[in-house]
Amino acid sequence: MASGAIGLRRPTAWLWVPAVCVAVLVVLPLFGLWLTYLAPPGLIVPPPLSMDRVWPLLGRTLLLAASVSSISLLVGSWLAWVEVRAEFPGRALGSLMSLLPLAVPSYLLATIVREQMAPASSLGALFGFGGQFTGFWPAVLVLSVACTPYVHLLAAATLRRCPSSEAEVDLYLRAS
Repeated sequence: MASGAIGLRRPTAWLWVPAVCVAVLVVLPLFGLWLTYLAPPGLIVPPPLSMDRVWPLLGRTLLLAASVSSISLLVGSWLAWVEVRAEFPGRALGSLMSLLPLAVPSYLLATIVREQMAPASSLGALFGFGGQFTGFWPAVLVLSVACTPYVHLLAAATLRRCPSSEAEVDLYLRAS
């Protein structure tokens, strides 16, 4: 062995066996999808798909993505700016509270919001909802609440790296 070379040993079976098991478990669903594509089981007959149905669905999906992205970007950036640049009592608690949606899975959050906005619940009666709280705008609300902490974390980390004096100089230069 040369003096500058690093001695690498061949992996043992203790490493290969778990790695192969994990690889098989990862590929198994893809293999099942491939088999289903080749020979559909016939349990469920999918409805015929026409472009008349696809275009409205695609448009609503893109509108949902744009709405959630915009709201999350605005609210998350504002929360990050308030956390990093403003001085007020309870700032650490406010920062922690803005990250709490990360602790709740989004499907659970959606269920809680739907049930709390039902007509028989306290919030549903308070806001006067007569029917089920489902559809496009409730989805925007839940997804925005679920995605805002990610924007907040990234924006706060970026703002912490930028000195506040640069932002002050920028304000002074624009004023003149």
